[in-house]
Amino acid sequence: PTRFGPRGRVYMAAMTLRQVFELAVSRLRSGRPDEAEALCRQILAIERNDSALHLLGLLAGRAGRLGEAVELISQAIALNPAIAAYHNNLGEAYRRQGKPAEAIAAYQRSIELQPGDGLSYKNLADAFAELGRTGDAVVAWQAAVNIEPGLAELHANLSAALAVHGPP
Repeated sequence: PTRFGPRGRVYMAAMTLRQVFELAVSRLRSGRPDEAEALCRQILAIERNDSALHLLGLLAGRAGRLGEAVELISQAIALNPAIAAYHNNLGEAYRRQGKPAEAIAAYQRSIELQPGDGLSYKNLADAFAELGRTGDAVVAWQAAVNIEPGLAELHANLSAALAVHGPP
């Protein structure tokens, strides 16, 4: 059983860092982001940990602290550059900052690492569209539709772009 000590610190003597991270994810899923953040910070007080940095970045992004989100997710990537989701989430933070060009680079890296991820293609398409690069957006939406044919939003975006601009 997990016990919280003074100021919410978890007594981690009997828990591995992985278990503490899993507890942080559980706290986030149960609507307790402050506890998730505290647990991640406890992990980072012991070691540099890409999973904890990434989760803190997601929490910062949800709270609207986009610069912090970019910094934390970038640190996670520096520790473990092979995780596609980190790059995709970095792209989302950049897009929310109004930096679609940086977002595109992050999404493209995510796709290089995991070519079958329809969400990364969808996000890439959205970023291209924000820059007015409709032809590139159509190509990315088509890839997303091929991977995730059941997502109506992708079909709608692709159809709208094709109706206005025609095929690439």
